[in-house]
Amino acid sequence: MDCLALALSWTRTRGGMFVLQIIFGLSGSSVSLYIRFGRRLLIEVLRSNGEAQVKVPCVDKINEYKAAVEMRHPSLKNVWMTMDGLKLYLQQSPNCLIQSRHYNGWTHDHYVTNILGFCPAGTIVVACMNVPGCIHDSMVCEWGNVYSQLEKV
Repeated sequence: MDCLALALSWTRTRGGMFVLQIIFGLSGSSVSLYIRFGRRLLIEVLRSNGEAQVKVPCVDKINEYKAAVEMRHPSLKNVWMTMDGLKLYLQQSPNCLIQSRHYNGWTHDHYVTNILGFCPAGTIVVACMNVPGCIHDSMVCEWGNVYSQLEKV
């Protein structure tokens, strides 16, 4: 349980691992080992779980989601999901070419851009991950075929 908590906490921190060392009462080498092991376990568990897959739901489910959205917000017709971009911070690369790809001039920092589409059940129905931070969300959707996946629905 501590391994999972440590791995999930690591995904939410931006600072050094010394914060996790203090919180979990572990040495630096133990924190590093547990994070690596926890991430691998988490990936394997999620990969083998059908409900954790990113996939567009069937037409019946989509109609269910449309009804749920319309019941809560009557002015929104035929809406069954929402989509937003997520920028995750990166450490600056010593390589100027790589650094310029991930640099976002608007926010003056380094990121990877991710696009996630959520349905009312909280599951992710479309995603495009780890695109350099200098790319706008709409272009990420274009490159990741997010628009074409949704047009098929």
